[in-house]
Amino acid sequence: MLQGFTQALLDAVPDALLAVDAKTNQVVAANGCCEALFERSLEELSRVSFLDSLVPEEREGARILFDEMASSEVANLGRFTILTGKERRVTCEIHSRFAKGSQPIIIHVLRDISRRTADDAAGGLVREMTNQRRSAETLARIEKLEALGILAAGIAHDFNNLVAGAFGHVEMAREYIIEDKVTSAVDCLAEAAGTFNRARELTRQLLTFSKGGAPQKKPGNFGPFVRRIVESALSGSNVDCQFTIEDAACSVAFDESQIAQVIESLIANARQAMPLGGTVDVSISVVQINLGASLPLSVGTYTKISIKDAGVGIPLENMPKLFDPFFTTKTEGTGLGLASSFSIVKRHGGHLEVESELGNGTVCSVYIPHDAESLAEPRNTTSNRPTRQGRILVMDDEDSVRRVTCSLLMRLGYEVVPAADGGEAIEIYRRTLTSGNRFAFVILDLTVPGGLGGRETLASISEMDPNVIAIATTGYSNDPILANPEAYGFRAGLAKPYSRQEFIGLIGRVTG
Repeated sequence: MLQGFTQALLDAVPDALLAVDAKTNQVVAANGCCEALFERSLEELSRVSFLDSLVPEEREGARILFDEMASSEVANLGRFTILTGKERRVTCEIHSRFAKGSQPIIIHVLRDISRRTADDAAGGLVREMTNQRRSAETLARIEKLEALGILAAGIAHDFNNLVAGAFGHVEMAREYIIEDKVTSAVDCLAEAAGTFNRARELTRQLLTFSKGGAPQKKPGNFGPFVRRIVESALSGSNVDCQFTIEDAACSVAFDESQIAQVIESLIANARQAMPLGGTVDVSISVVQINLGASLPLSVGTYTKISIKDAGVGIPLENMPKLFDPFFTTKTEGTGLGLASSFSIVKRHGGHLEVESELGNGTVCSVYIPHDAESLAEPRNTTSNRPTRQGRILVMDDEDSVRRVTCSLLMRLGYEVVPAADGGEAIEIYRRTLTSGNRFAFVILDLTVPGGLGGRETLASISEMDPNVIAIATTGYSNDPILANPEAYGFRAGLAKPYSRQEFIGLIGRVTG
């Protein structure tokens, strides 16, 4: 089956289009225009080699080009002459622009040139190439829409399941409260919280595909961190783990949350590849990437994490699709694991590589670069316990988020003043400076549709009070301010949705 091109799509193109297998030279698909041109049915066309349709003196050149296209990673282009059923000569364009490697080659047949005059040759060629370009753009656009449809369907499916579970648990908790069954209500709310946690992780996976924003890297003891994540992911399973960790590999700068997601995903794949049990080999080492290395990495020092299972391996035809969002051969899972993992590792400046052979298991290798600046000694940190004193300004355009943030701060002993947008927050802060009743710090939402966001709000407040302490919050976890808040004037940043423990810890670091 020709992937990405439906028969209806081929028929919609006004010019004759064929798709030819680069290895066998067989016609695998064609539109109706070809039937009239070659005076053969589509079924007859599919039974012959495309090379037999060319003039004899050009067949060898076309065969060589097809061989190049079958193995090339770049687009190729060639022009040859076809002999039709009426012995007319027509020109065709052969290219692998949309389908490279083992994918079919697209043949675009130009209009009959046997009766073309010198006067109209140049103009005809311009028209033909313009039509070809428009056809190419149409095909590419449709492929993008098809990919977007698959992505949207996958997101809708997973979120509908999560929302259904959370909604059901909340409804049950309400009934238990009415019936004065507090313990049962608490259990249902705990289940709902767990479901919301899964929804948060799904959004974080999806956001790894978006542009902008760098990982929030901090130096950490990498060896124990990986061991803890792996042991937790294998807990309760019939799969054991064997570690090989070099001491020198333990110090590296990385985003704990994101790399934990990568390790968990790779271990989950290894575990599922061995349903009858087995051993996963996890090794961590330091490698040096030199100029001319085969890996797509810059020259430098990297920490390499390899995860090897003893499963059945991955079929060869599935290897090119491993990093496609929502591609999965499993009955469970979203198909986002490897795709999001690849994006995360790339954002760290590294590389994720998968090697597999049927019957010999799979090896997943993650390369994380050493970052001298990020590995510098961290500043002295203070207690994470909030001081529980002072007034706080909370600006968030979402009423429910604003109310719950204020409630959390009041339970910590703070006096809280809410604001719905940046303009209101600026005016409140101005009045506070006049009265002398200063704010200990402000919490600003970065994105306010139709109003001033946190960044602009902080700029105005800083003109009034250069010593203001500000915390940034946002639903866009890829916002660059979260990766480096101090570069934008903030003391710290926190991505929504956040847990109570995460919020309290952040307040403690800011106020300690």
